[in-house]
Amino acid sequence: MHSRFSYLAIASLATLAFSGCEWGGAHDDTWNDGYSWANFTGTYRFVKAVYYTPTASSSASDTSAKLKSVTDFAKETTYPVYNGQANYKMESQTSAGGSFSTGNGLVAGSTKITVSLKKGGVAVITSDSANNLIYKGQTVGSVTDTGTWGFTLPIKANAAKGDGVAVTYKYYG
Repeated sequence: MHSRFSYLAIASLATLAFSGCEWGGAHDDTWNDGYSWANFTGTYRFVKAVYYTPTASSSASDTSAKLKSVTDFAKETTYPVYNGQANYKMESQTSAGGSFSTGNGLVAGSTKITVSLKKGGVAVITSDSANNLIYKGQTVGSVTDTGTWGFTLPIKANAAKGDGVAVTYKYYG
């Protein structure tokens, strides 16, 4: 009988203790400003996100061209890939540089630079997946996603100031 009264007493005390409690904390008109730095009302974006949208008519080579690394906003569209070309001249015996239009970004590894040597032949420079410009296995320059490029050939390439430089590339439109 003693245990029945103790359970009843505990239940009564709990009922009295919890009746009239406001489970919300202090008062309704107070505001905790401790987390005001965390603003969740804005637009969210991925950083270094990759967005890919396959199309029904894409082949294997088209599929890899539509994969675009995005460094700002995750884009909800796929951009078509276009071919671009530009012509320049060697600025000195060993170097050239410039910039070309890339629309919504350069396709990595798509740049090919051909220097027409007045002394005969051509020097072919290609970009790798990191957009380094490679000539005969050696890094000689780079190209950026916005189309700014520059290279310095070794003297043994036999280039001369004024030699024609043709640049071909792919970019997202």
